[in-house]
Amino acid sequence: MKKALSVITALILVLSAMAVTASAVSDADWAGIKVTQIVQVGGGFNYGPGEELDYGKQTMRGFAVSPDGTKVFGGFLNPKNSSAVVMFDTMTGKAAGYYVYYQPLDNQTSYPKGLDCDDRGYLYVGLAYTPNNGVANMAVIKYDETDTQTGFLKQVSLTEVVHEADPGTGAKVGINGLKVKAVGNAYYAYVVVNYDVDYLYRFNVTIPEEPVLDRSFGTDGRILLQSDEFKIEEKNITEAQYMDVDDSGIIYVCVNTASGEYIATFTDDGKSLLGAYSQRKAYCPLVLDDRILVSSQNSPNEIVVYKLPSFEKVSEFTINEANTVIPGGSNIDHISQDQVNSICNIKIGGGCLFFGDQCATTGDVDQIFLTAITDQGKEFEAAVFASIEATFNGLDTTEEVTTAAEPEQTTAEEVISTEEVTTAEEVAPTNEVTTAAKTPETTAAEEKKGCGSSVAGIALLIPACAAVFCVRRKKD
Repeated sequence: MKKALSVITALILVLSAMAVTASAVSDADWAGIKVTQIVQVGGGFNYGPGEELDYGKQTMRGFAVSPDGTKVFGGFLNPKNSSAVVMFDTMTGKAAGYYVYYQPLDNQTSYPKGLDCDDRGYLYVGLAYTPNNGVANMAVIKYDETDTQTGFLKQVSLTEVVHEADPGTGAKVGINGLKVKAVGNAYYAYVVVNYDVDYLYRFNVTIPEEPVLDRSFGTDGRILLQSDEFKIEEKNITEAQYMDVDDSGIIYVCVNTASGEYIATFTDDGKSLLGAYSQRKAYCPLVLDDRILVSSQNSPNEIVVYKLPSFEKVSEFTINEANTVIPGGSNIDHISQDQVNSICNIKIGGGCLFFGDQCATTGDVDQIFLTAITDQGKEFEAAVFASIEATFNGLDTTEEVTTAAEPEQTTAEEVISTEEVTTAEEVAPTNEVTTAAKTPETTAAEEKKGCGSSVAGIALLIPACAAVFCVRRKKD
């Protein structure tokens, strides 16, 4: 088994290196698209490989993919003080690393919302302060390295993006969209700040250890999205969501106004609004050559495809039971079919599109899907499918199988409903976490009860309690 998986992984690395971004999906193909489901997490339990997540339990708002597609990253918000980035191995669906940012003033964990990867092995993480007031930061992570002190993915820099007031006070600020783009010999990180204020910053991250605000961009380094000069149909922008940047530097941001939702386009220097195109509940854009895909909160799994630059609608599709394929078949012991709640992010890696689905409550699940968009991507997807299926088949669930009660329904930190974007209170923590120092350990239990929920130091790196593999109960 291990030898077979090693061969598959080696094949993937070769294929992904060959993969190009040119789309092999025609406009007619989008409506019939099928996706492979690779990760499904509920309440901190990773169903596919049967493991508990040590940090990050639910509400995967942030999402990113390595360029070769072999690693995916989920930014989990809830419950309070367990917020973390979890790195998953695409080939197995297992957790392969963690990043947690502890706020120095109160030792709370910041919310990792906007995530993106560059082609140099760095992950960029937008960190909203807990609570979402006053300040927001951006961390740069070297995701193939671990910190010798903590065992976590290595943080190489931390930059304050916005400072409206003292941390935890004043205006509500958060980070939604984050995009890293190579421009000539430079790399830039575009960061969307939202809630009470709406800005779009650009940082030069050519040296990841020393991000520098690009003051030539917009007004002194940022676009003031709520300004009158960026009105859409005579209405000011009231909320900014997620974003993308094309190869020419044009910026695409999903925004709200008092009268509707739009995909707004800005010039590469951030000084002018080029246009705005209406789409109900537009949330996350992804540019794919001369097409742009935009997810919608109008329907929890609706994705619309437009032709650029005209924004002529050419197709749309949903992710549902009919077009979702699960390696090995839907199995209650492992991943099972579950309705998509909210496609918050669409990313490219290994010649495939990856979709991140955010759950809404502790009874719901966070999910990751992929679909090939190039010929090399098709081979990549097939190899991922075979590798995950082998992982499932290698799990022994014939003994000591028990059924656990589902947790009570609680409200997520920021629920995105199918009708409107709303904000709710964070889930209350069960135990205060004071120190983070752990590499992933794969155990299996549906609910984590007194097992690693409070970490006092290096002596507590290994969970102190044994876990029982629990079969997930399907929803009614």
